[in-house]
Amino acid sequence: ESRRRAEPMDVLPADEVLLPGMPPPPHPQFSGFTWDSHARLWVQWSNGRPIHTICVDSENSC
Repeated sequence: ESRRRAEPMDVLPADEVLLPGMPPPPHPQFSGFTWDSHARLWVQWSNGRPIHTICVDSENSC
């Protein structure tokens, strides 16, 4: 019953995988991008969960 009344999910459930040294989101429900300077990646967040990374280091594969 509670699942029927719950808000729909905007992202599919997935195992949360944070890279070593990846900074946490600025706040628990953050949506947007953060810069991971150690991995040289932009991390896209949706509702406090990392959903995508964008590599900007053209010399190395990320």
